[in-house]
Amino acid sequence: MPKQVLFDPAVKKAAKFGKRPGAGDGPGMDGQSPFAMPVVRQEIANMMGDLITLLTRFKARLENLPSDEGANVQAAQRLGLESRPVHRTVRGEMVASKSEAAIANILHALEKEGRLTYQISPEVPFAMRPAAHASFKVEANGATWFWEHCDMPDAKYKRRFEQKKELYGKAGFSVYAPDNQTGRLIVTEDSEEKGLDTQAIAQLTGTLFAN
Repeated sequence: MPKQVLFDPAVKKAAKFGKRPGAGDGPGMDGQSPFAMPVVRQEIANMMGDLITLLTRFKARLENLPSDEGANVQAAQRLGLESRPVHRTVRGEMVASKSEAAIANILHALEKEGRLTYQISPEVPFAMRPAAHASFKVEANGATWFWEHCDMPDAKYKRRFEQKKELYGKAGFSVYAPDNQTGRLIVTEDSEEKGLDTQAIAQLTGTLFAN
C-alpha cells in the first residue's frame, strides 16, 4: 500500500525514540498530528501517486517529441564540427547540407553532358590530422579541381579554414578567382542573408568546365 511505503520509516523512527507516531509534529484534532490520521494520510498517499503518474506521462511525452534534425545539423556546421550526411543528391549520394546537395546536382547535370566527372567528399591532397575531406573533387579537360563549400561559416570556422587553404596552396592548389584563373581550388560559401546563390554556382561551373 502507498501509505506503508511513505510512512513506515517515520513510524520506525518514532518508535526508536519512544514517541507516539505524530507526537510533537504539531497539534491536530485530539492533540494528534494530522499526518497520524488514517484518512488524511491516505489522501496524501493518493495525491502523491497521482503526481508520480502525471510526471511519468509527461516524461514519456518529452522523450517522444520529434527532434529538429535539420536545425541540429546547421548548429554543428556553424560550430565548425563534422556533421553526418543527411541530404540525398540526384545521383543518390548523401551530403551534409542542402547547399552541397544543390552544388552536387549542378555537377551531376554537367557530368551527364560529358563535361566532367566528380567525387563527393574526397580526401584532401595533403596530410592533415584529423583526416580532412573537401566538398568535391572535379576532373575536367585534363585538370583536377578541389571544391570547398562553407556553410554559414563563423569566425572560428574561418580561422580553421584559412589554415586549410594554406595547406592547399602548398600542395599546388591556389584559390580560383578572376585574377587567378589558374587556381584549382574553388571556394564558395553561403550568405547569411540569402543562403546559397545557385545561379552564381551554375555560371561559375559553366565558365570553368566548358568544353
